[in-house]
Amino acid sequence: MNILIISQMYPCKRHPTSAIFFANLIKELAPKVNGIIVISPRPYIPKFMTKFKKGLGRWFLDPMISKENGIEIIRPYVFTLKGVGSLGINGLLMQYSLSNLIKKQIEKRKIKVVLGLNMLPDGVAAVRLAKSFKLPVITWAIGTDINDFANYNVINHYVTKKSIEKSELVLSTSKALESKIKKISDKYMQVRTFYRGIDIRNFQNSLPKQNLIKTLQLNPDKRFMLFVGRIIYDK
Repeated sequence: MNILIISQMYPCKRHPTSAIFFANLIKELAPKVNGIIVISPRPYIPKFMTKFKKGLGRWFLDPMISKENGIEIIRPYVFTLKGVGSLGINGLLMQYSLSNLIKKQIEKRKIKVVLGLNMLPDGVAAVRLAKSFKLPVITWAIGTDINDFANYNVINHYVTKKSIEKSELVLSTSKALESKIKKISDKYMQVRTFYRGIDIRNFQNSLPKQNLIKTLQLNPDKRFMLFVGRIIYDK
């Protein structure tokens, strides 16, 4: 079975830890299927704009096509509007921008299923593209997309609702999120919680506690709480 994944959230040079949990899962899944191709869209930005704002150059760090752990990754540019309120529309724009690319990949790879990680905008695009090519689709809600973004305005809510209803299977990251997904529509939906995992091999050679405290220059007489996640204002 060949799987096509659509997700803006995927490790890259611009953001090497983006959805690392998902990348690890895909790496473990790859040997168990015929093939996986990841479409990781990035916003279209005219290259001359990097002369006026250097930070925009980070969107051009990654090659268009690369291969990691036997997984082919394509990072096409898509038309994107700014702001949370535009995520629903961005899902439609992503569908339009990726249509020809997805068609070629489906014909070339004989794709059997499409997976969209993050309901807005990726899941919206994944559902609409899969249905246009008569393929089954799985969407994976991660939290903020359902808890916040889907309720931001009427358009976001509508396209989220339709995408959930048209998915053959909806995955969630927790039972609480699964419950919220089911409340979005009164239609029957296949919703399953799939907990995120970690690769424990990354922690086999970790420093002993006392050495770690010393290395991090922490006060050994105090207790510390560790938070793991992207360093953004909301979190």
